Amino acid sequence: MTDPDTTSPDTTSSEKTESNTPSVDESANALLQLKSDRAALITKITYFLLLAALTFSTFVPGPPEGVSIVLILCVKFIPLLIVLPGLLLNKLRSHVWLCFIVLFYFIRAFVDAYMRDESLIIDSILTLLTVTVFIAAMYFVKWQKMLGKPL
Repeated sequence: MTDPDTTSPDTTSSEKTESNTPSVDESANALLQLKSDRAALITKITYFLLLAALTFSTFVPGPPEGVSIVLILCVKFIPLLIVLPGLLLNKLRSHVWLCFIVLFYFIRAFVDAYMRDESLIIDSILTLLTVTVFIAAMYFVKWQKMLGKPL
């Protein structure tokens, strides 16, 4: 009988070490997953900061007279809130749609930053937030697709 602790002469020391170390694909996938998780977190944080900045921009420099504040907030929020459930669940399709939707907010904020002097700071912040949401969401989708997740 052979002792189970002894190795056969066919087994080399390199074969033993290879089974204990992770492969290149596993470490690359772990790195991609880490990057993807960070991109998802940045997307969510900047998404909620964008909602807060949009709320703030409604009240500063002040809403137009005779227009309902609820109506203004609904027009600003509804397109972004459509993708919120999928965004919280890290659905790739929701992140892709968020990128399309946020482009409209980027265009409006960018144009307003250069056309109106009274709201330069808030429009610049909105522009920065929309760019950050877009880039983070796109990288999240890219890295998840590289990991093999279906759209």
